[in-house]
Amino acid sequence: MTLSSLERECTNRLNSASVTSSSLDAQLLLCYVLNISRERLLADGQEPVSADVTQNVLQLCERRQKREPLAYIVGVRDFYTLSFNVTPDVLIPRPETEMLVDYIISSAAHGASVLDLCTGSGAIAISIKHERPDLSVSATDICEKALDIARQNSKKNDTDSIHFYKSDLFDAVTGLYDIVVTNPPYVPEASAATLSPELSYEPSIALFSGNDGLNAPRAIIELASLFIVAGGELVMEIDSMSATAITELAEMKGLSCSIFKDLAGLDRMAVIRYGE
Repeated sequence: MTLSSLERECTNRLNSASVTSSSLDAQLLLCYVLNISRERLLADGQEPVSADVTQNVLQLCERRQKREPLAYIVGVRDFYTLSFNVTPDVLIPRPETEMLVDYIISSAAHGASVLDLCTGSGAIAISIKHERPDLSVSATDICEKALDIARQNSKKNDTDSIHFYKSDLFDAVTGLYDIVVTNPPYVPEASAATLSPELSYEPSIALFSGNDGLNAPRAIIELASLFIVAGGELVMEIDSMSATAITELAEMKGLSCSIFKDLAGLDRMAVIRYGE
C-alpha cells in the first residue's frame, strides 16, 4: 500500500462515519504517525507504507470513525501562534476563542493584571502572556488534572511565570485584577441532544451550565465586581444565542456590556466594564 492509497482508505472510512473533514483528518493522521508534513505527504504519495504503519494509521482512523476528536487522538492542538497539549481532561481550544486573546493583547494597559477563569488547557492565559510578557497573568480551574495540562503547556511555551491554581470560579481568588477573562461553561443542557458526537468526548463540566447555559456566566458577572478594579473589564466568551441575556444580566448590575461577533458573524464575546 502506498501513502496515497492509505490516505484514500482513511478518507473513505471517515466519510462513511459522516466526518465532515474526512480528507484533512486522514492526511493529519498519516502525518502524525509518520511524523512528516502535509507537503511531504502529498509529494511522496507513491512511496510504499509498511504493514506496521498501515495498522497504526487504521487503528487511529477507527477512533476517529467513532467521532473521537482528532485533537485527542494526536494529543495536540494549535491555538493562536502556539501548540498546546490536550487530553479529555480539557476542552479543545477553538479558533473563535482567539478573539478574546486578540482583544486583550491589543487593549490591555502596560503591566496590567489578568486573571483567566476556567483556564482548561491554559490556551488563553498562555497566549496572552506569550504575546504580552509585560502583563501579569494568573489562571484558575476547578479541575486539578486540567491544571496539570495547563502547567505543562505553560512550560512548553516558555510562559512559566503564570500562576495556576485551583478554584471554583472565584472561590479561591484573592486580590484585584485589571482584566478577568474567561471561556466558561455556557452550553445549555437542553441542547445536549443536538450537539455533534465529538462533544461527548469533551469534559461536560467545562461545557454545560444549567438548562439555559447561564449558570456560570451569571455567577461570574455577579461576583466579578469583587475582583476587578474600578474601570476594569470582564472579557467572556458566550453562547451565540445568549447575547441578549448576558447584556441584561450586566445592565441589571448597572454595568455596560459590548457584544462582539466572531468571524462567522455570531455573537461570541461580551466585554463588561466595571465602573470607572
